[in-house]
Amino acid sequence: MEAFLILLGILFVIVVGIELLARSLRLPLELTRKATHILTGVTVALSAFYVEHSYLLLLSLMFIVVIAVSRSRGIFRSIHDPERSGAGELWYPTGILLAAILFPEPRVFMYAILILAVSDGLAGVVGKLLGKRQVVYISAPKTYLGTSVFVVTAFGLSLLVVSPTAAIVAALYLALIELLSFKGMDNLILPLAAGVIALAFGAPF
Repeated sequence: MEAFLILLGILFVIVVGIELLARSLRLPLELTRKATHILTGVTVALSAFYVEHSYLLLLSLMFIVVIAVSRSRGIFRSIHDPERSGAGELWYPTGILLAAILFPEPRVFMYAILILAVSDGLAGVVGKLLGKRQVVYISAPKTYLGTSVFVVTAFGLSLLVVSPTAAIVAALYLALIELLSFKGMDNLILPLAAGVIALAFGAPF
């Protein structure tokens, strides 16, 4: 219980801190959205090793409720993009919840959430802020730079759970999922796909 309360405190500081910085410094929305995405995701991923699994399920449910309320009332403006269709910010905690249900082993859960938080998060912010050339023939606006960042980071993270050869395949496969996803659905699909890869091709956990 103590570890769970500490985790809640850390997440509160991250979310509220970024919100206050966004309002005072007028930071770009994409930067604040992805900063929250990355920092909260990494925190939750690492918490699998010191927080009881049942509390991770509770945390995910709490996240869903908080974000749903925030979205309807515009509380945390740093994570809601009114110009985006879909409900990516709601799919995010839902993806974490399903990963917690399906992948109770800490190492698998950690990998699944790190792919969502780090690879997807960095790909989004780098592609949005620095990417120039967009990938054609897909419905969502994705850039070559963002996709390249996803592949590189996903490969590095995949080395935590699978062999180097499998890590290459995993990185390309997960990048393809991210590339073809739309309306924030990658937040739901990516952690599930990553967890399946870890179970199918990783060493026994």
